Amino acid sequence: MDKLIIPSRNELEDGTHIRVSKKMKELVDEIAKRSGRSQYVIINKMIEFAYERVVIEDEEDE
Repeated sequence: MDKLIIPSRNELEDGTHIRVSKKMKELVDEIAKRSGRSQYVIINKMIEFAYERVVIEDEEDE
């Protein structure tokens, strides 16, 4: 799968870049165009949402 690197202003555990698929890049570009915001703002909002809403549990915790 083709990957595009989009720099993130958020500090990520594994570095300062995230990788998204070409399809995700197209989606982000469309959202950015319709909302008038930059693709970086959209990506950072997605990251913030994931940090707030996504919980990863270890199998041992169950």
